[in-house]
Amino acid sequence: MLGLMQDQPLLISGILEHARKWSPRQEVISLAMEGGVHRQSFLQTAERSSQLARALTDRGIKPGDRVGIIGLNTNRHLELWYGISGMGAIAHSINPRLSPDQIKYVIEDAGDSLLFVDLPFLKLVEALKDNLPTIASYVVMTDEAHMPDGLAFEAISYEALIKDHPTRFDWPKFDENTANAICHTSGTTGAPKGVRYSHRSNVLHALAASARDVLGIGATDTVLPMVPMFHANGWGMPYACLAYGAGLVLPGGRLDGASLYDVMQAEDVTLSLGVPTICRALLDEIDKRGTPPSALRKMAIAGSAAPPEMIRRFADYGIRVIHAWGMTETSPIGTAWAVTHETAQLPETEQTALKSLQGRPVFGVDIRIVDTDGNALPHDGETSGALQVRGGWVVQRYHNGARDAVDADGWFDTGDVASIDDHGFMRLTDRAKDLIKSGGEWISSVDLESAAESHPDIAIAAAIGVPHPKWDERPLLLVVAADQARPDTDDVKAFLAKRLTRMSVPDDMVVVDALPVGATGKIQKAKLRDQYAGHYTQMAQS
Repeated sequence: MLGLMQDQPLLISGILEHARKWSPRQEVISLAMEGGVHRQSFLQTAERSSQLARALTDRGIKPGDRVGIIGLNTNRHLELWYGISGMGAIAHSINPRLSPDQIKYVIEDAGDSLLFVDLPFLKLVEALKDNLPTIASYVVMTDEAHMPDGLAFEAISYEALIKDHPTRFDWPKFDENTANAICHTSGTTGAPKGVRYSHRSNVLHALAASARDVLGIGATDTVLPMVPMFHANGWGMPYACLAYGAGLVLPGGRLDGASLYDVMQAEDVTLSLGVPTICRALLDEIDKRGTPPSALRKMAIAGSAAPPEMIRRFADYGIRVIHAWGMTETSPIGTAWAVTHETAQLPETEQTALKSLQGRPVFGVDIRIVDTDGNALPHDGETSGALQVRGGWVVQRYHNGARDAVDADGWFDTGDVASIDDHGFMRLTDRAKDLIKSGGEWISSVDLESAAESHPDIAIAAAIGVPHPKWDERPLLLVVAADQARPDTDDVKAFLAKRLTRMSVPDDMVVVDALPVGATGKIQKAKLRDQYAGHYTQMAQS
């Protein structure tokens, strides 16, 4: 016997129309690529997305066609997400930080037929244009006044494309499992893989991400995603904010600490989201000014583990860190940190320790840890294993994949190593490929980095495993000094010896000006391992 409720499909166009009807005066604020601040209401966003959908239809884009976007976080990128998906086509947001060969690959893998390009990336596309056989036409994401002369490819401006088209579009109804977007992984190991989301998965993710014990997004919030839309499905924020009527601030390409601080202060941002590298730049700016942006209350941090010292520094300014975990394959939110009835009764010291964990599974997602034979491991907070996940917005198969990416029971292997405690809090131990094995003992690079970054002379740390003539592999610590500081190797090792096991203390430390950062803001440890592969062998020979 079936239920007797209405069967209304969960579609991205439904979010847009809800925002148009019930939050028409709420704003999308963009730091425009042409300069200045651009403001438009949710009503205007819906109207411009409708104009876009009509323009694409007139140009022959059909349901199921893939449309590429190489752009930053602006109102036009937001309109593309809604207009393309709403008409039944598939929005493919491309990471411009990938290598040229990888960008070429992901465009071909997705099968994009039309490419939208933001102003900063025109040279990149000009260099690739002769190797993009699937692309039939180009649109530059600007207005006529800023359309550059002498482009190496024929293109129309975004504003010319949508001009004079109707501001209402009859959004089609179709199966909610229809694909609406593709986002590729960062390609740190092998070729990037396309994750093909559905309308259903993205709507469910938006609802879950906004829940009180996840990000807690509501109509009185103003949200600034420091995370680009091309990274991990934009963390779902373009959908969640319009669904719940929260103001949305899009910083374009201005992700330095000073620019972020200024726009947060000017627009009364209450919640922001970012990876540790960007959050650190904002924190440093807050330290310089001595006070945080006045409305900022919450900072969601994911992408890689947030060091306890970073969490403490935000807390000192009255900003609560929501430590989270996710990946492109999970849309991305899988876990988020929140107080439970049980943990609220714990002593303050124990509650503080819990804040460094990556949180508990949000409703709609399940997680587990397993051993090398696939056997489930206990949730005792001590045992570590391979982290697996399944749920309503977790990948089943990659775009163009020949087989499912999950096991027979639907579990997806994340490539992370983690433990889970008896309160359900997950602790990310490491990426499997970044664990360091020394003398038969596993060492967590995450633990080593977190401890190092609590040293007052260290701003950023990266721990890697380097071949060693006696121990097979030993940790090497690479650090960027804090302002005006000069970290001393012996002092840092003594500091770490009080916080880590003897085997976890690195044999050496190297101070560098900067650490290589990849397409998603994470430190490129593979590059560091290659660069320093002979470090301990050379030390032994000297």
